[in-house]
Amino acid sequence: MAVTLIILSFFIESWSSLLKSEFFTSGITRTIKTILLLLAPGVLAFCMVLSEFYIIQRAGMVPMSIAGIAKEVATISVSAWFFGDELTPLNITGVAITICGICLFTYHKYLKSIQSTIPLDGHGNPILPEEEIALHPRDDSTELDETSRLTSNSADNLEIHQVDEARNMLFSTE
Repeated sequence: MAVTLIILSFFIESWSSLLKSEFFTSGITRTIKTILLLLAPGVLAFCMVLSEFYIIQRAGMVPMSIAGIAKEVATISVSAWFFGDELTPLNITGVAITICGICLFTYHKYLKSIQSTIPLDGHGNPILPEEEIALHPRDDSTELDETSRLTSNSADNLEIHQVDEARNMLFSTE
Protein backbone atom coordinates (compact mmCIF):
# COMPACT_ATOMS: atom_id res chain seq x y z
CA MET A 1 0.00 0.00 0.00
CA ALA A 2 2.84 2.39 0.83
CA VAL A 3 4.52 1.73 -2.52
CA THR A 4 1.27 2.49 -4.36
CA LEU A 5 0.87 5.77 -2.47
CA ILE A 6 4.47 6.76 -3.19
CA ILE A 7 4.03 6.09 -6.92
CA LEU A 8 0.73 7.99 -7.05
CA SER A 9 2.11 10.91 -5.07
CA PHE A 10 5.11 11.10 -7.42
CA PHE A 11 2.74 11.85 -10.31
CA ILE A 12 0.19 13.96 -8.44
CA GLU A 13 2.28 15.92 -5.93
CA SER A 14 5.27 18.12 -6.49
CA TRP A 15 8.16 16.35 -4.76
CA SER A 16 10.68 19.01 -5.70
CA SER A 17 8.81 21.68 -3.74
CA LEU A 18 8.49 19.30 -0.78
CA LEU A 19 12.21 18.56 -0.70
CA LYS A 20 13.00 22.29 -1.00
CA SER A 21 10.77 23.20 1.95
CA GLU A 22 12.17 24.36 5.29
CA PHE A 23 11.49 20.97 6.84
CA PHE A 24 14.31 19.44 4.80
CA THR A 25 16.63 22.39 4.08
CA SER A 26 17.10 23.97 7.51
CA GLY A 27 19.69 21.50 8.83
CA ILE A 28 20.22 17.84 9.49
CA THR A 29 18.54 17.97 12.89
CA ARG A 30 15.33 19.35 11.47
CA THR A 31 15.42 16.85 8.58
CA ILE A 32 15.82 13.89 10.96
CA LYS A 33 13.03 15.26 13.15
CA THR A 34 10.75 15.56 10.10
CA ILE A 35 11.52 12.02 8.95
CA LEU A 36 10.90 10.66 12.46
CA LEU A 37 7.59 12.54 12.66
CA LEU A 38 6.60 10.96 9.35
CA LEU A 39 7.65 7.42 10.34
CA ALA A 40 6.45 7.35 13.97
CA PRO A 41 2.70 7.05 13.25
CA GLY A 42 3.30 4.18 10.83
CA VAL A 43 5.46 2.29 13.32
CA LEU A 44 2.90 2.94 16.05
CA ALA A 45 0.05 1.66 13.86
CA PHE A 46 2.06 -1.44 12.93
CA CYS A 47 2.78 -2.19 16.60
CA MET A 48 -0.90 -1.73 17.45
CA VAL A 49 -2.00 -4.18 14.73
CA LEU A 50 0.68 -6.65 15.83
CA SER A 51 -0.48 -6.45 19.45
CA GLU A 52 -4.10 -6.96 18.37
CA PHE A 53 -3.05 -10.03 16.41
CA TYR A 54 -1.24 -11.41 19.47
CA ILE A 55 -4.26 -10.76 21.72
CA ILE A 56 -6.61 -12.50 19.27
CA GLN A 57 -4.19 -15.41 18.99
CA ARG A 58 -3.91 -15.86 22.78
CA ALA A 59 -7.36 -14.87 24.07
CA GLY A 60 -9.77 -15.05 21.16
CA MET A 61 -12.04 -12.70 19.32
CA VAL A 62 -14.58 -12.00 22.08
CA PRO A 63 -12.06 -10.60 24.59
CA MET A 64 -10.46 -8.57 21.80
CA SER A 65 -13.85 -7.16 20.85
CA ILE A 66 -14.55 -6.31 24.47
CA ALA A 67 -11.16 -4.60 24.72
CA GLY A 68 -12.07 -2.51 21.66
CA ILE A 69 -15.39 -1.54 23.24
CA ALA A 70 -13.59 -0.63 26.48
CA LYS A 71 -11.24 1.57 24.44
CA GLU A 72 -14.22 3.39 22.93
CA VAL A 73 -15.75 3.91 26.39
CA ALA A 74 -12.41 5.29 27.61
CA THR A 75 -12.26 7.64 24.61
CA ILE A 76 -15.76 8.94 25.31
CA SER A 77 -15.02 9.36 29.02
CA VAL A 78 -11.73 11.18 28.43
CA SER A 79 -13.27 13.48 25.83
CA ALA A 80 -16.06 14.39 28.25
CA TRP A 81 -13.75 14.83 31.21
CA PHE A 82 -10.77 16.67 29.69
CA PHE A 83 -12.22 18.38 26.64
CA GLY A 84 -15.66 19.21 28.02
CA ASP A 85 -17.70 17.30 25.45
CA GLU A 86 -21.37 17.27 26.39
CA LEU A 87 -22.92 13.86 27.05
CA THR A 88 -26.67 13.46 26.86
CA PRO A 89 -28.51 11.19 29.31
CA LEU A 90 -28.75 8.62 26.50
CA ASN A 91 -24.94 8.71 26.05
CA ILE A 92 -24.38 8.31 29.78
CA THR A 93 -26.85 5.41 29.91
CA GLY A 94 -25.06 3.70 27.01
CA VAL A 95 -21.67 4.10 28.66
CA ALA A 96 -23.03 2.75 31.96
CA ILE A 97 -24.63 -0.29 30.26
CA THR A 98 -21.41 -0.96 28.38
CA ILE A 99 -19.30 -0.79 31.54
CA CYS A 100 -21.74 -3.12 33.33
CA GLY A 101 -21.58 -5.58 30.43
CA ILE A 102 -17.78 -5.59 30.43
CA CYS A 103 -17.72 -6.12 34.21
CA LEU A 104 -20.27 -8.94 34.01
CA PHE A 105 -18.35 -10.71 31.23
CA THR A 106 -15.10 -10.43 33.18
CA TYR A 107 -16.78 -11.72 36.35
CA HIS A 108 -18.33 -14.62 34.41
CA LYS A 109 -14.94 -15.62 32.98
CA TYR A 110 -13.41 -15.37 36.46
CA LEU A 111 -16.10 -17.57 38.03
CA LYS A 112 -15.79 -20.07 35.20
CA SER A 113 -12.03 -20.36 35.74
CA ILE A 114 -12.43 -20.69 39.53
CA GLN A 115 -15.13 -23.37 39.29
CA SER A 116 -13.20 -25.43 36.75
CA THR A 117 -12.13 -28.84 38.04
CA ILE A 118 -9.38 -29.01 35.45
CA PRO A 119 -6.18 -27.12 36.32
CA LEU A 120 -5.51 -24.18 34.02
CA ASP A 121 -2.31 -22.35 33.18
CA GLY A 122 -1.93 -18.57 33.20
CA HIS A 123 -3.59 -18.26 29.79
CA GLY A 124 -6.63 -20.38 30.69
CA ASN A 125 -5.46 -23.48 28.81
CA PRO A 126 -5.91 -26.87 30.52
CA ILE A 127 -2.85 -28.45 32.09
CA LEU A 128 -2.74 -32.15 31.25
CA PRO A 129 -1.14 -34.71 33.58
CA GLU A 130 2.04 -36.31 32.21
CA GLU A 131 0.43 -39.68 31.45
CA GLU A 132 -2.33 -37.96 29.44
CA ILE A 133 0.27 -36.04 27.47
CA ALA A 134 1.98 -39.34 26.62
CA LEU A 135 -1.35 -40.91 25.57
CA HIS A 136 -2.65 -37.85 23.70
CA PRO A 137 0.29 -35.88 22.30
CA ARG A 138 -0.67 -32.43 21.05
CA ASP A 139 0.53 -32.38 17.47
CA ASP A 140 -1.11 -31.64 14.18
CA SER A 141 -1.19 -35.22 12.89
CA THR A 142 -4.70 -36.60 13.15
CA GLU A 143 -4.42 -39.29 10.49
CA LEU A 144 -4.53 -42.26 12.90
CA ASP A 145 -7.48 -40.84 14.83
CA GLU A 146 -9.43 -40.15 11.65
CA THR A 147 -8.62 -43.59 10.23
CA SER A 148 -9.73 -45.42 13.37
CA ARG A 149 -12.89 -43.31 13.57
CA LEU A 150 -13.80 -43.93 9.94
CA THR A 151 -13.13 -47.69 10.05
CA SER A 152 -14.72 -48.38 13.44
CA ASN A 153 -18.40 -49.36 13.53
CA SER A 154 -18.61 -50.35 17.17
CA ALA A 155 -21.04 -48.42 19.39
CA ASP A 156 -18.45 -48.33 22.20
CA ASN A 157 -15.84 -46.77 19.94
CA LEU A 158 -18.39 -44.25 18.69
CA GLU A 159 -19.33 -43.28 22.24
CA ILE A 160 -15.66 -42.92 23.26
CA HIS A 161 -14.99 -40.82 20.19
CA GLN A 162 -17.98 -38.57 20.94
CA VAL A 163 -16.73 -38.03 24.51
CA ASP A 164 -13.21 -37.25 23.22
CA GLU A 165 -14.64 -34.93 20.57
CA ALA A 166 -16.76 -33.10 23.15
CA ARG A 167 -13.73 -32.75 25.41
CA ASN A 168 -11.58 -31.41 22.57
CA MET A 169 -14.34 -28.97 21.61
CA LEU A 170 -14.65 -27.80 25.22
CA PHE A 171 -10.96 -26.97 25.49
CA SER A 172 -10.42 -25.77 21.96
CA THR A 173 -8.85 -22.34 21.57
CA GLU A 174 -9.88 -21.90 17.98
